[in-house]
Amino acid sequence: MPVVLAGDFNSSANNPGDPTYATYSEILAGGLVDVWPVANHDAGLTCCQDPLLLNPASLLSNRIDLVFERGSFRIRGAQLVGVRAADRTPGGLWPSDHAGVFAQLKLEGD
Repeated sequence: MPVVLAGDFNSSANNPGDPTYATYSEILAGGLVDVWPVANHDAGLTCCQDPLLLNPASLLSNRIDLVFERGSFRIRGAQLVGVRAADRTPGGLWPSDHAGVFAQLKLEGD
C-alpha cells in the first residue's frame, strides 16, 4: 500500500554525526524514500530560526522536517517555503522557526 510520511521528526537528516541521525537511518532502512534528495541537490535545511523569529539572516542549519514515501509514487518535486528574507512579515518576523516542506508526488496506477 502506498505510504506518505511527513512531519517534524526532530531527527537530523543531514548530519550523520548527530545522535538523532539513527532515527532517520531507521526510517530509510524500513523502506521509505526521503523525497528531498531525490528532488533536489541542495541541503534543504529546515530548522531552526531564533525562537523570537527576529534574526535578520536565516539560521537554518539542520534538516529535520521531512517527507518520505513508499509505494507507487513518482516524485515530481519538493521545495521549501518560508526561507527567503522576502517571506518575513513587514515587522521582520520569519513565518516560523522552521521552513515548510512542500512535496509533489504523483500516485502511479498499477
